[in-house]
Amino acid sequence: MRISSNSFYAAPLSGILNQQSSMAALNQQIASGNKLLTAADDPVAASQVMSLNDHIALSTQYQANQLSVSLVQKEEGILLDQVQTSLQSAQKLLTSVNASTDQNLKNSVAATLSGLYQQIKDTANAQDTNGNYIFAGFKSSTQPYDGASYLGDNGLRQVQISQGQTIQANDNLNSVIQAGTANDLLQVIAQTAANLQNPATSQAQLDSAHATVNSALGKLQDIQVALVGRQQQVSSQQSATQQLLAVNQDALGKLTQVDQASAIVELQMRQVSLQAAESAFASTSKLSLFNYL
Repeated sequence: MRISSNSFYAAPLSGILNQQSSMAALNQQIASGNKLLTAADDPVAASQVMSLNDHIALSTQYQANQLSVSLVQKEEGILLDQVQTSLQSAQKLLTSVNASTDQNLKNSVAATLSGLYQQIKDTANAQDTNGNYIFAGFKSSTQPYDGASYLGDNGLRQVQISQGQTIQANDNLNSVIQAGTANDLLQVIAQTAANLQNPATSQAQLDSAHATVNSALGKLQDIQVALVGRQQQVSSQQSATQQLLAVNQDALGKLTQVDQASAIVELQMRQVSLQAAESAFASTSKLSLFNYL
């Protein structure tokens, strides 16, 4: 059987070219730090990378939502504490007077109540850093409390913080402000401040005001307890999302990131192998029957 010169040289030459191609790919991987230069390098791994990137993007979005909600919750918690402090002060003041209390003391209490009225109103109309009214429900561009009526709505925004899990992102103070039967808390405090300056104010009027403030405090505490529960829920989900994100990022790194040390060692080994193959090919290509005639 005759073997042509082309066939004789084809196999070693093909091996050299393949080795050069592999070394070029290794050089690209080392330079870019990326193990997968094209999807064709490893179709299965490329598919896994796409899936992991989708999961990482989703987790990153959930993290942004969680952070946004947690900041709103923290700000709301501070404001609710301020309202609570004001209501507790009003409660203490109303406990300190009755219909027969010295008028000078009642006048002093009236002045303090007027200040508390303004504090509660200002807090209920607080805005976030974007200028949205925190306690206005969905009508966040509308100042909710004008001292006479509630201009917001009862809308509660829901934010998705994980797969299949949403959480209430805001509260309104309507249940607190509308604390008594047909009584507006702000109106009651303002009216009580005015009544205390009138010597004819009855004990029944003061008792009614005290009951309204007590009712408002109870409803406010319910909101605060619910808020703490939601804060814990968000905090727990933040930890879970961070753990999942770390797992997916680690898996992605193992699929895509080049082990530089190993890649360099492999490149050096291939370089030695290539040099040996090229040397052998060069020696073989010089062979001819004429050398033996």
